[in-house]
Amino acid sequence: MVRFRFRGFVSLVLSVSFLVAAVSGLVLWLAPPPQAGGWLILGIGKGVWKNAHIYVSLLMLTAGVCHFVLNWSVFWSYVWDRAVKRMNQKWELALALAILVAVAVASSLGGHGDHHGFGPKGPPGFADQKGSPGDPKGMGFGPGGPD
Repeated sequence: MVRFRFRGFVSLVLSVSFLVAAVSGLVLWLAPPPQAGGWLILGIGKGVWKNAHIYVSLLMLTAGVCHFVLNWSVFWSYVWDRAVKRMNQKWELALALAILVAVAVASSLGGHGDHHGFGPKGPPGFADQKGSPGDPKGMGFGPGGPD
C-alpha cells in the first residue's frame, strides 16, 4: 500500500494554487473596467474570478506556511551554508540592494495610477463614465467607488 506523503501533498497544493492564483490574477488585471459592460472568460464572470483568486490565494498562503514549517531544517541549513560560503560576495550584495532601492524609488515616483498607463484619472473621457477617478476599474477602492 502506498503511504500518504504530507510534504509532497503540501508542495503539490502550493504549486497548483500558485498557478491558479497567477492565472486568475492575470485575468482580473486584463479585464475591462465595469463601464465596458459584463464580460465572461471561459464562461465565468468577474465576481467568480475575483472570489476564486482570493480563496485560492489564501489556500496558497496557508500551504506556503505549512511548506516552510515542514522544511524548516532544510531551509535553515541551506541559508546557513550559503551565508558561510558566500560572505565574500560584497559586490553582489551591493548590486542587489541598489536594484531594490531603485525599484522602491521608481514605484514611489509613479504614484498610484492605473497599471494600463492612463494614470490616476483613467483613459480620456473617463470622467464622463461611472466610477471615480481614484478607482478607474470600479472595484470599490477609491473615493466614491462604483455606483
